[in-house]
Amino acid sequence: SLGSPPDVRVRLWAFYVDLSIFSLVFMSITGVWLWLSSRPRLWWAQAALAAGTGLFAVLWLVTR
Repeated sequence: SLGSPPDVRVRLWAFYVDLSIFSLVFMSITGVWLWLSSRPRLWWAQAALAAGTGLFAVLWLVTR
């Protein structure tokens, strides 16, 4: 019913989703940090950045 507390499975799923979101944010931040602390001046690092940025832009446009 509407006033009953959430089921344990629902609470566990919510915890799992929150953990997944924080993990993704952490991986993104550490990925940028690792890229900046390595050699971003190499041609393949710049190509990977351009490809990743372009793919992100395409995916963002497709989902709009």
